[in-house]
Amino acid sequence: MRRTHRLARIRDLARHREDELLRNLGRLQAALAEEERRLRELRDYQREYGTRFADLGGRGMPAATAADYVRFLGRLDTALREQEARVEAARAAQREAYSQWRASQRRRESLDKLTQRAHRLERRRADRRSQAETDEHAAFLGRARPGRDP
Repeated sequence: MRRTHRLARIRDLARHREDELLRNLGRLQAALAEEERRLRELRDYQREYGTRFADLGGRGMPAATAADYVRFLGRLDTALREQEARVEAARAAQREAYSQWRASQRRRESLDKLTQRAHRLERRRADRRSQAETDEHAAFLGRARPGRDP
């Protein structure tokens, strides 16, 4: 198998791997966006319930209602911290996937350049062989003609 064919196969495998990594990166970016959406939603709930608690507290509320609000806001705060951790984990996974994809892309680009260089080299060698054959044929024809003076 010629070198260019081997390089082309390796490049195709690298391109396939790059495509897989890109699809994975897309999935992780979508997952990150979803985790960030959930975090915004929890923050909105926290703001909304905090405002409602402050409004009700200003007008006076039964102690049991206030205790329920405090408990709920505490659970909401815990959920927020957990969601922030999920967002950070999703961000880290997305960054790692991006790094892997970029490395794969650089490898594939290098293989593209190497394959192009090998093709050019093969074309030059083929051109030289063709020229040598043409020269040899012309020399043979020149020697084979009878009655020609050298």
